[in-house]
Amino acid sequence: MCIIDKKVEKLSIFQQKLAKCFLNHIEKNKESFKLSHNPIITTYGDVSRELYKHSQGSRCLRIPAGYVSTFCLQHDLPPISAIMCNASGTPGLGFDEMYNFSDKTKHKITSKNREVLIKKIQEEVYNNNDWSLLEAQITDI
Repeated sequence: MCIIDKKVEKLSIFQQKLAKCFLNHIEKNKESFKLSHNPIITTYGDVSRELYKHSQGSRCLRIPAGYVSTFCLQHDLPPISAIMCNASGTPGLGFDEMYNFSDKTKHKITSKNREVLIKKIQEEVYNNNDWSLLEAQITDI
């Protein structure tokens, strides 16, 4: 069962900072994505360095990132944390759990379709042109 089992009404201050970090990464890399058609990912360590100024906080990002992406899915946005990846270049398995638990997803991530579906989700993140519902949540930072 997914740890995030409820509707996400409002993001916490830390979740807002994380969402802002994701949005900044997308904005900074959108042109590169348009040229290459390959999603530009960020690592857990990169996000941790941006938030904490060191990479040691990366282990505590999984759950807040899940809440941010759950909020996105509940508001018909692509799950933005798909761009935060581990050393192998894919989101951790917690992402799959959060994604598969949502009733808003059309396909479930499996071991057979994981690579293709994750890339498709990452492309949806970069192709989305309206993050205003998520941006409206970023009020307390």
